[in-house]
Amino acid sequence: MLFIEQVMSADHGCQEAVARGICARVVEGRAAGSANSGPYCKARARLPIGLVERLGRAVGQRLVAGQPVVWRWRGREIKLVDGTTVSMPDTKANQARFPQNREQRAGLGFPLARRVAIVSLSCGVVLEWAVGVRHEAH
Repeated sequence: MLFIEQVMSADHGCQEAVARGICARVVEGRAAGSANSGPYCKARARLPIGLVERLGRAVGQRLVAGQPVVWRWRGREIKLVDGTTVSMPDTKANQARFPQNREQRAGLGFPLARRVAIVSLSCGVVLEWAVGVRHEAH
């Protein structure tokens, strides 16, 4: 739950998520626990990516299903497609999966992931997404 709240909040920091967790525990009459964000960050890193993806898609489907009909254009759900690139940390694993542009000298660039999403125009939720590498023309 803290992870979902962290993603949805304006402050995406681990410390903020842990602080919210402490507040929730205190409100419930439980012991506050540690404010150290290290264990939370380690637990978050162990979340299976498939679970996170399924949750994201399920939330998108629920939001679209629950939206007022008047938000749709002539009763239809209109979808947008949008894409961007994301600079990745320069690690061997990222270089193997998301190689840098061939026009850059080796060791001078960062791997780039390409991202594309299908977004509901009426409520703005991401319905589907993909991450990939740039395919260069030969």
